[in-house]
Amino acid sequence: MALSDGSAEIIRPDFAFLRTVERRSGQPVRSCFRCLKCTAGCPLAVEMDYPPDRMIRMVQLGLKEKLLRSRGIWLCTSCVACSDRCPNGIDVAAVVDCLRQMSLAGGYAAGEPQVAAFHLSFLDVVRRFGRLHEASLIGLLKLRTRDWLGDLGAGLGLLVRGKIPLLPRRVRGGEQVEKLFRSVPRRNPEPSDKGGTG
Repeated sequence: MALSDGSAEIIRPDFAFLRTVERRSGQPVRSCFRCLKCTAGCPLAVEMDYPPDRMIRMVQLGLKEKLLRSRGIWLCTSCVACSDRCPNGIDVAAVVDCLRQMSLAGGYAAGEPQVAAFHLSFLDVVRRFGRLHEASLIGLLKLRTRDWLGDLGAGLGLLVRGKIPLLPRRVRGGEQVEKLFRSVPRRNPEPSDKGGTG
């Protein structure tokens, strides 16, 4: 990558970041040899600043700051086409989900704020009720984005046709759902995330 003065940027690999991502995602990221099959199968690669193969390479090189602020991690729809195509069995979608969680936990500005707002709102609703409740999701999303009228017509139409129940129903075993959420860090990265080349 060239700098503004035309010189090449020196990349100093941060293997601590690689180890952290591998541990949290449970995926052997270092086994990627960049065959590009993940990116070839990704329906949104053309919209991403860093497509799947580059995200994996950036993890290998420890380019944490750029990656956790990127648009690509938020544009991924978790369709798992990348994971299905990987000859080394890397669940690339799981790695990207791990990167999203690390971005949130580290307080990084999301590369796609609207998508991040939807992501957080969805998780908050599932955590509270154990399942999706659309009306609550819409309410939380409106509070986060401050877009009060953007899709009002569509929402009212769904309400009138009874497609969005007003009252949520909780699932039984809510304590198990809460236990799942407690196992995922929400804020402040772990000390091992802070870098180093170890």
